[in-house]
Amino acid sequence: MAPPTKYRSLEAKLQANRDKSQRSYERRKDDINRKRREKYRMAKLSVLRKEAEVERRDMSRGIVRQTDSSASFWTSFWLEEAEKQHQIYQTSIRGDSRKYLIIVCEDYLDRAHKDLEGAESFLAMHQAKAGKYQNILTDLRDKVLNSAGVGKEFKQIDDLVRDVVQVAVWLDDISMVALGEGISRVEFAFRNREFDFQK
Repeated sequence: MAPPTKYRSLEAKLQANRDKSQRSYERRKDDINRKRREKYRMAKLSVLRKEAEVERRDMSRGIVRQTDSSASFWTSFWLEEAEKQHQIYQTSIRGDSRKYLIIVCEDYLDRAHKDLEGAESFLAMHQAKAGKYQNILTDLRDKVLNSAGVGKEFKQIDDLVRDVVQVAVWLDDISMVALGEGISRVEFAFRNREFDFQK
């Protein structure tokens, strides 16, 4: 005996297929979109590499052409990369630098009462993370400055750098108070909201 007809018309069958595809996309859309962005970026880089090869070949022949599009491409590429790195950093600090510092300081104080060396390495790890992203964003800011000068793109990246630098400075404040005056002073300053990130 044949199974019963599942779809009564071609339109119903097509609609069921569309629905199935939509559900599949919804489950995997982050991965799909990430792959699409990467494919787009690689295509842009491929075009730029071809332009650079042509420019290099022309330069060896003594032909000089103005390539303003390549400078603007690199500027937008570096800006996009800076925003991506800043987003990764924001995700790692859970989006709010002040709350992040409060959590770090609380964890540092808890660890310091149990294991002072472990607490110092904990704080150093957070300082290294902030320093890493500060260096990445500063390098990208310098590339944009060399490519496009001081303009809106530079100011956009400079704001991202300042955000990371502020966190690094606050972490250094905690570290300096701990080194200079001891854990009890850090605890006192934290409880009385004397640190800049608490204001």
